[in-house]
Amino acid sequence: MPGGNKKKNKKKTNNARKQQKPVDLDTVMKQADAAVESSDLQTALGLYDYVAKTLRKNRSSSSSSGGGEEEGPSDEALLLSSVLSKLGEVKVSMEDQEGGKTDFLEAISLLGNGNGNNDEIMEDGDAAATTATTTSLPNAMEIAQRHEMKAGLHLYIGQLSSAEEALQSYKHGVIEWTNCISILERVGEGNKKE
Repeated sequence: MPGGNKKKNKKKTNNARKQQKPVDLDTVMKQADAAVESSDLQTALGLYDYVAKTLRKNRSSSSSSGGGEEEGPSDEALLLSSVLSKLGEVKVSMEDQEGGKTDFLEAISLLGNGNGNNDEIMEDGDAAATTATTTSLPNAMEIAQRHEMKAGLHLYIGQLSSAEEALQSYKHGVIEWTNCISILERVGEGNKKE
């Protein structure tokens, strides 16, 4: 019976699709980075967008199953922030400044304020440095790196903005750099004492 074979073949094809392994996001990221290097921005845009959507989906499913952020952004949030930064850069290169700014702002929000409390910006380098002294060296370095990442994103947004918005963005960038430097200085002082 020829009709029966078609149904069996269709079922096999559907089962094969269901059993396929998910695409490795590291591989997709490497392909996106290579596309940027070769100036294939359209391909890079699609690949970074795919990774960002996948990570967002993973985050929403893990947060709905009870997983939350304790001390600071999760590794997945940090990765998503990095992907959004790259996605934003590609969008800006393709003359979609508003899309780029949106991605940069989301990346900043994922990074929190660097000390595990996402509600506030530390406007005082001493407060950031104090946070660094109450945490372990690796954690202090991670906090400093988050401040550095946010500083760069704020400064980039400042370049894409005008008037008061640009000024505020630059101000936040300088605050983040100050916090980063204060933490690194405090870590350096701690290393000298030991």
